[in-house]
Amino acid sequence: MMGGLRRKMPVTFWTFVAGTLALAGVPPFSGFYSKDSILGLAWGQPNYALFALGALVAALTAFYMFRLVFVVFLGETRSTAAGHAHESPPVMVWPLRLLAVLSIVGGIIGLENVYGRQFGAEHALSTLEQLVAPLKESPVAAAIGLLAAVLGIAGAWSLYGRAPQDPLPAKLGGLSVAMRNRFYWDEIYQALFIRPHDFLAALAGWFDRWIIAGLGVRGVHGSTELAGRALRLLQTGNLQTYAFLFVLGVACVLYFALR
Repeated sequence: MMGGLRRKMPVTFWTFVAGTLALAGVPPFSGFYSKDSILGLAWGQPNYALFALGALVAALTAFYMFRLVFVVFLGETRSTAAGHAHESPPVMVWPLRLLAVLSIVGGIIGLENVYGRQFGAEHALSTLEQLVAPLKESPVAAAIGLLAAVLGIAGAWSLYGRAPQDPLPAKLGGLSVAMRNRFYWDEIYQALFIRPHDFLAALAGWFDRWIIAGLGVRGVHGSTELAGRALRLLQTGNLQTYAFLFVLGVACVLYFALR
């Protein structure tokens, strides 16, 4: 928990707040219109399960974004690093200003109008119509989405507005430990997939090295070479030896033929 950066980094603070309000879906920031489009479609289907999930996600988004604002920028300085913080150079803060302005005026510009002209939309909404379109087309969805944002902001303020340290671990107990450890997903994935994969890879490597390459390839090659070496020993260049082997061969043939 850093704290106190609002005074040390004012440009970053205000641009971050603008982005946070947009992400939380607070009108007239741009995020309100994109969030309301999703909630309005889910409400109009109707698909109430999907709508409830979207509203819950909207509340959680407002909660964790404003939690970040309260913990990082407000209150007193809570760490040495925060005490030495300073504003970023112009090459970094000017893109932040530009993005913040776009997040503020995105709803006023009406991106649907901009892209609608490219795809041959029948008519474009005026600026005022664009601003009030969510409340006019789907007032219930817009109201619930706004309520979700308010509840998320209020929850973040109640827990982190003046908290010297994170209060959630003490409140959540074991659930907090599981969340901090990502619900042990890495360990589960390691046990269920990585270790069996490594075992099968090692088994396949052993089979390839000792059965296919060793017994199959090198075994055939070795036995052929050994047989060739043994036969080469018979090639002495001595006529008496060849005559003896010829007579021995004929005798073996006669023996097997006459028995």
